[in-house]
Amino acid sequence: MIPVWFDVCRGSRTIARISALGLAIAALCASVRAGTSLPPFCFGDGALGSFCPCSPLIVGGPDRGCPNSFNAAGALLTTSGFGPAVSFNTHIGGNSAAFALMLKGSAIENQVFASGDGLRCVGGQLIRFGGHNAGTAGAPLGSWTYPNTVQTTLVSVATGQPSGLPAYYQLYYRNLAANFCNPSTTNLSNGVGVQW
Repeated sequence: MIPVWFDVCRGSRTIARISALGLAIAALCASVRAGTSLPPFCFGDGALGSFCPCSPLIVGGPDRGCPNSFNAAGALLTTSGFGPAVSFNTHIGGNSAAFALMLKGSAIENQVFASGDGLRCVGGQLIRFGGHNAGTAGAPLGSWTYPNTVQTTLVSVATGQPSGLPAYYQLYYRNLAANFCNPSTTNLSNGVGVQW
């Protein structure tokens, strides 16, 4: 009988013999766990008690940052890929060509900070990288990606990320509609984490 082996990398059931091949598959699975996404955080919907600077008048959509003048639901930051090929995709909204950069932190703050029209939750050692306008480098208007067709350096290389440690990310972007929320012209997406 061929035993069923649960592949935690893919979340699917794989048939494998208990043999050198089965052990090699298990080792491969363990090696690609690095670069996996952690649960998102820092939402602008007030559900976890972290209210946007303009709350309670306006709140972001579920799992998003605070509202912006392009998108009342707020910017949505997601990750795709795994291992060293992790990439970031952000939907800011509308036809935005806003300048944005990724903010990486080594920790999540114990206290959420109001920052511009949004909330900042990443903390610890901070690194900024990937600055470019939304709607450029191969992304449609309203979207921001990294790596992209112009900035091809892997995230872990661009930020000097040590393996085995988590890192936390938020997109920091310009929202040029002064007084949309307050006189600031900046905002942030929700946060995502990656276990490197």
